[in-house]
Amino acid sequence: KLVPMMDDTSPLCAQLALAALVNLCEYEDYARGVVVKAGAMPRTMERVCAGLDSRENMEQTANGVKLLANLTRHHHGRQAVIGFHTDGTQQRNAPLLKRLCDAFGLGGGAKDALTPLSLFFENVAAAPGGANLLCAEEYDFMMLTVARQIASADEGRRMGAAAAVKNCCFDRTVHDRISGHDEIAALICLPLVGERDGYDEDDIKEMPSGLQTKCRLGGKVTESEELR
Repeated sequence: KLVPMMDDTSPLCAQLALAALVNLCEYEDYARGVVVKAGAMPRTMERVCAGLDSRENMEQTANGVKLLANLTRHHHGRQAVIGFHTDGTQQRNAPLLKRLCDAFGLGGGAKDALTPLSLFFENVAAAPGGANLLCAEEYDFMMLTVARQIASADEGRRMGAAAAVKNCCFDRTVHDRISGHDEIAALICLPLVGERDGYDEDDIKEMPSGLQTKCRLGGKVTESEELR
């Protein structure tokens, strides 16, 4: 009964329903599956996108983002995002996914409510068909927008973005599309850039511009083993 309550005309009721679903799906995989089967995924994607467009009820939007991250931990949740060509759900969901991706790419502040989308995209990329959708040129190669968060100041965004790229790379059918975007290769290297004197200028000149700047300035290799 909580899933339909997300669309209640009372903002307070909708907010409380979303908050309850977030808590319910935080740790219990069984609960995630039940909530997904109740139709929560398309409702949540639509609600978050509507909140982004209206800039109203941002607390609801923040909880919706958390719910998306939680639900996509379950394989049924990931498939519910991707949808199917045969029943039209992929064509319906893809523009919503693109809207979420664009909004995610514009954020990055310390208290940005969209940061949990880093886990959402990591999870979607791990699903069969997820990498293909995120790397589809017809939807402006969403993976590049996600990958740019590897350069974010927020650790959660960096980790999620790097994991999303990694998960996409498990799908060999998208390798050519990924390798066709030099910027992704540069972004992957950013956390590994060390002291300035470790790079030859002739080599730097052959790098993509963003990586050139980082190598000329020098940096510190990330201490996170998971990110490396």
